[in-house]
Amino acid sequence: MNKNVAIGIAAGVAAIVVIGIIAKKTGVLDSLMGRIRAFADDVEDKFADLEKFGMQDTIPKGEDRNVTKVAGHA
Repeated sequence: MNKNVAIGIAAGVAAIVVIGIIAKKTGVLDSLMGRIRAFADDVEDKFADLEKFGMQDTIPKGEDRNVTKVAGHA
């Protein structure tokens, strides 16, 4: 059983490596990474606007996770 599991894991890793190499050579990986970066920038810009509207306390930061304080039910 352990031998079959090891062979299965090795085959899975090899398949992922082959797919990664093909994606890198065809440019699919670079295109996908570009779209992910653009999406991350958009999300960052939207959350940066919260400070303009005085909503920076709406999302708890660090250890401040008092839900009643955030919701305004204190």
